[in-house]
Amino acid sequence: MTRQNGNTRFAQFATFNLFALFATLPLFSLCGLVACGDLAAEPTSIDCTCPAAKLSNGWCRKCKLGYIAGIRVESLELYELLDAHGHDFDPKSIKCESCKKAIPTDGFCELCRMGYVKNQAYLSRLTYLLARNEHTNLELIDCPACRVNAAKFGWCEKCRRGMVGNTAFTDRTEYDRAVTEIQRLFNAIELLKKCETCAVASFSDGICSTCKLQYKNGKASPLNQH
Repeated sequence: MTRQNGNTRFAQFATFNLFALFATLPLFSLCGLVACGDLAAEPTSIDCTCPAAKLSNGWCRKCKLGYIAGIRVESLELYELLDAHGHDFDPKSIKCESCKKAIPTDGFCELCRMGYVKNQAYLSRLTYLLARNEHTNLELIDCPACRVNAAKFGWCEKCRRGMVGNTAFTDRTEYDRAVTEIQRLFNAIELLKKCETCAVASFSDGICSTCKLQYKNGKASPLNQH
């Protein structure tokens, strides 16, 4: 009984002193303590990860740019919109009948504009198509034509292979679909020079309220005023 009371008194003393410590700290110091966890997660020296990011559709924090199929995307907002990587999901949570049919066949739901590959969900058609095909290290490609095609896109009749960035396609229909999507990305990247919001809107069929433009299939038109 005496030990329990002693422990209780110690806990009360420690708690009181902890509160007393925080009470004596100025507000900016408290803010510093709260932010300490975030700062600890950020390394003091960040290395360039571009070589690995090119192969993994990753983001380089040092250079502040990302890659989709090895193509540079110099906007975090646009990069995140592209949804470079798949997401886990609970099949039981899917209500859309079209999605339910797409999941077991690695298909794409036109209604939800969502694709499924190996039980991962992809929220853009481009990254869905990239996930279905082979990411390649260009240094391992022997064909000169294919290497040239990988700078943007192109089909090699000799190899019967299409390149969309660093991703190789053997199915011509899928390749053609991917070319349509990568052209939209190139258009968005070009728009970054003018307006980041327009760039994002052009890829997502959205609206730029600043420029008063709306986008459909990557093409701009004046925003309707009501």
